Amino acid sequence: MQEIVVSDTSCLILLNKIGRISLLETLFKSVTVTATIAKEFGKSLPDFITIENPKDVNYQKILERFLDPGEASAIALALENEDCLLIMDETKGRKEANRLKLAFTVFLRYFSQFYFFLAAGFFGVAFFPEDF
Repeated sequence: MQEIVVSDTSCLILLNKIGRISLLETLFKSVTVTATIAKEFGKSLPDFITIENPKDVNYQKILERFLDPGEASAIALALENEDCLLIMDETKGRKEANRLKLAFTVFLRYFSQFYFFLAAGFFGVAFFPEDF
């Protein structure tokens, strides 16, 4: 498991809307966001989410030329942490993370697979990973 997990705002907003933000703690134990992301989220953060800002804001400013401030700050913070997993749902942010060779995931993929398997078990249907 990565030493630090950095989330973008969209993941927080989605999970908060459905009352499941605690899924992040279940999956990752702790999550880090930047002050920019916390401000975009606009609500108080649970205790398992910490705020840390990039030390070098110059790269963040460069990224903000073509990414939104939350994505830019998340990527800038991920670049400063060697063993980092970035949760990024937006296409432009994922493309930049990929270009920079950052480890990233799309939380919607985790979320949809979790509920797919949960629903399959509820209905007594067996699915195997190769079915995905």
